[in-house]
Amino acid sequence: PWNLVSLMGPGLSRSELASRLYDREVFDGATFGDLLAAGGPTVHINATDLTEGNRFTFGPGGFAVICSDIETFPISAAVAASAALPGLLSPLTLRNYAGRCGFEPPPWWVEALETRRSDPRRYRAARSALPYLDSEQKRYIHLVDGGISDNLGLRVPLDRISAVGNIEELRKLSGAARPDRLVIIVVNAENESDPTIDLRAAAPGLAASMGLVSGAQIRHYNFETLQLAETAMEEWARDLSLPGHPVTAHLVEVSFDLLGEEDERRFFKRMPTSLRLRDDQVDALRAVGRRLLRESPEFQELLEELR
Repeated sequence: PWNLVSLMGPGLSRSELASRLYDREVFDGATFGDLLAAGGPTVHINATDLTEGNRFTFGPGGFAVICSDIETFPISAAVAASAALPGLLSPLTLRNYAGRCGFEPPPWWVEALETRRSDPRRYRAARSALPYLDSEQKRYIHLVDGGISDNLGLRVPLDRISAVGNIEELRKLSGAARPDRLVIIVVNAENESDPTIDLRAAAPGLAASMGLVSGAQIRHYNFETLQLAETAMEEWARDLSLPGHPVTAHLVEVSFDLLGEEDERRFFKRMPTSLRLRDDQVDALRAVGRRLLRESPEFQELLEELR
């Protein structure tokens, strides 16, 4: 309640309040520079550009385009943008400084922009970043929930490899060693719509209708993305394989749909997407996620390979 007065002015938004809360209670003031210095896995945090409808990824590549410094950027702000559900939280806004740092598009990007007819997917992956190069026409970037443009988070590798041309080219550009296997673990926590709506003659209200439409779009998009990823991984494994060095691909899905018991599946699929879950709900989600992973045939196949 003590934030209500601050929110009445133009200088503070609900997402900025969320960012401050995450910074204080979760991330202890950590920045992307701290992540990079730790030498751990590369972390990509996705949001959605409200005007473009495209995914915006918090990472060195995206920030180089807008001439901004990712190393000093708070992790909490990226997470707040990624979780800024429209209607509940306000967009988080970035300033675009493109054109002030001498950034030049890399050769693979220029090549991709010439493939509009020959490789439309590659062209589209490269084309999505073009608006950010013009800071006069796009001075600010308004970001909302990343789930709108990429609910599963799978589009980062799909689009990046498509834009470069193929996974072997990406491997060379990044200086990575040739792997023995490719592994993607997808955590798909989509839920289902309220079934009681079909038991009432009254039409759903505006908020319920928006939720139903958004949920339906996300479910269909999730299915198509998973199918695309499965096909792409087989192709990537073939491109990376050499005589005497085969590369295997493993796509592991952790999803409520894979629960065998109908009552249990219904319980989790009807659990709300909320910032306020009870302790017992959180414990149940953690336990079922662990069990679904361990019971996955694809995951067990991977473990057997590693043994």
